[in-house]
Amino acid sequence: MSSDGPLCSSPFIQEIQDAPIPSHFYLPMLEAYDGRSDPTEHVAVMRQKEEEHLGQYLTCFTDKVRAIPDAHPLLVIQAFMIGIRPSHLFWSLMERPPMTVLEMLQRANQYVVAKTLVTEKREDQKHP
Repeated sequence: MSSDGPLCSSPFIQEIQDAPIPSHFYLPMLEAYDGRSDPTEHVAVMRQKEEEHLGQYLTCFTDKVRAIPDAHPLLVIQAFMIGIRPSHLFWSLMERPPMTVLEMLQRANQYVVAKTLVTEKREDQKHP
């Protein structure tokens, strides 16, 4: 994969970027924010589904937030915390709250990468 493609700024390592997309993956349809409703309610309805991978939720959440101009950072952080399922990431964010949205997203991405690598390592150990 060349470094001048759309993924050149991705926080994911090349191995993850090149991994095949699972056959059961689906891209949820999201309503675009049109500015007519309350932005707090628009973001607050985002919830990570039981079967939804955190990476999928993170992508959807980020896309929704980007569609809201001037979203207050504390609102974004609070909506994300409310929306994710309990996990090590959730408790990490509770114990040491992020100071910025960027910090929150970086920590979430690091969690996704680490969890993916651990899962792959476990799969490799099952099939020597």
